This record gives sequence, structure tokens and C-alpha cells, in this order.
Amino acid sequence: MKKLFKSIGWALLYIAVYLGASIAIGVMLAFVIIFAAILKDPNIIHNYDRFNNLIYKDIGQYSNLIVIITSILSFFIFLFIYKGRRKSIFKICNFSRISIKNIGLIVLLGAAFNIFVDYIMTYITQLPALDRAVKSYEEISKLISGGNFILSLLAVVLVAPFFEEIFFRGIVFNEMKNGMPLAVALIIQAIIFGVFHGNLIQGSYAFLLGLLLCLVYIWFKSIWVNIAFHLSFNLTAVFTDYIPNRFGEGSYAIVITIASGLVALSLLFIVYRRRVKPDIAKPGNIVV
Repeated sequence: MKKLFKSIGWALLYIAVYLGASIAIGVMLAFVIIFAAILKDPNIIHNYDRFNNLIYKDIGQYSNLIVIITSILSFFIFLFIYKGRRKSIFKICNFSRISIKNIGLIVLLGAAFNIFVDYIMTYITQLPALDRAVKSYEEISKLISGGNFILSLLAVVLVAPFFEEIFFRGIVFNEMKNGMPLAVALIIQAIIFGVFHGNLIQGSYAFLLGLLLCLVYIWFKSIWVNIAFHLSFNLTAVFTDYIPNRFGEGSYAIVITIASGLVALSLLFIVYRRRVKPDIAKPGNIVV
């Protein structure tokens, strides 16, 4: 029981650090933007509509910058905490080498899974009961894709895959599995990963993605596999956003949904077959 509470306690500490850093960075950035706006036009504080627009639209455009700064700051705080615990974050996360062939399979799996999820989401978001959740999802999507394109690309394709895998799988999952059954830790980290995405729609597929990311992490004992999977998933989303009518209609959409699902399942099976066996799962091994 003591081991369980200890593992949960450490996991909660790291989560609190990230949330605290996110709030602090967000508040400071908001203060700077508001202060600059007031200096430019002091009357803005007396205009509700303009001030409200400043808070929810102008500041929202910097959401990707907040994510980037928060991730970097949190990572260095994590390094400091692990140093105090006389542990290495790089050993905890396990940056073991992995073969190019396995990385290639993982990249294809990430792309196929993203396409499958994209098509499934088009059906789910058409349900009348999810109107409010869909609106929240669309607002968050606009914030992520809006603003500076370079910042958006940096946050979604580089920072998120690296930091989130280190944070959720490398740190939170590893801390929890030290005090509870592996399956329980796997499910809990996926739930946390989903909740952190802030809305029902995105949180639902983030939960499934969190399960898959953690499974490949367990199978290959290397955080690089997770990063490759996550990066491929997000990069595919960025590319498909620029494809006109990418979802298609009618039978075409159904065929693509089924095909992408089957491809993803096939690749997942192949990846599982190529997993690192327990007797050779040592840091630094190259799986060929």
C-alpha cells in the first residue's frame, strides 16, 4: 500500500508541476498582452466587447506558444526533481535505440490510425447529442491551427510528440506502474492523457491513442517508438487539414474508413510480433 501511495504521489507531483507551469505562463502572457493593449488604447477596458475579444480571441492565438514554453519549462523542472531524487530522466524514460525498420512500421501505424480516427470522428460529430462537445472541439481546433503557422507546426509536430511522450508515458506511466498492476497503470495514464486534451471529442480519441502509445512503449522498451508514433499521428493530421474534402461522402468515405482501420490493425499486429522479448529487453539493444 505504501508503494502504491508513493507512486501515485510522485505522478501527481509531476502533473501538478505541468499544470502550475501552464497556468503561470498563460497568466503572464495574458498580462503582457492586456497591458500592451491598454497602453495602446486605455479606453479598451471600458468596452466590454473589445476587451472580451482580447481575452478570448487574441490571447487564444498564442495557445501554441504557451504549450511550447510550458513544455520546455516543465521539462527542466522535471530534470531538477529527478536530480534531487538521484535519478536520470533519460534512464527512466528509456531512450534505447530502435531499428529503422521498426520506426518505419510505427510511422505507418501512426498515419493509418490518424486517418481512421479522422473518418470515425466525422460520423461521431454528426450526432445531435454531441453538439456542445463538437463546438468545444472546433473552438480548440481553431486555436491550435490558428495563429502563427510556424508556432503551430512546432507545437503540434515537434514539441507535443517529444514532451507529451516523456511526460505521460516516460514519467507518469513509469511512476504509477511501480506501485500498481501494469494494466491499471496503462489505463489510468490513457485517461489522464485524454482529460488533458480538454474536451470530450478530442479526449475520447486521445484516450485510445494513449493506450496504443503506451502499448508500443511496453512492447519495445524505448520512448523513441512512442515519439515516432505520436509525431506521425500529428503530422498526418496537419497534412490532411490541407486536403480539400478529405473525408469524402457516401460509400467512398465508408471504404476509406474500413480500409484505414484494417491497415492500422494489420500494422499493429506486425508491430506486436516485432516487440522486444523480455529476455533481450535491455537498454541499448537494437531490434532488427
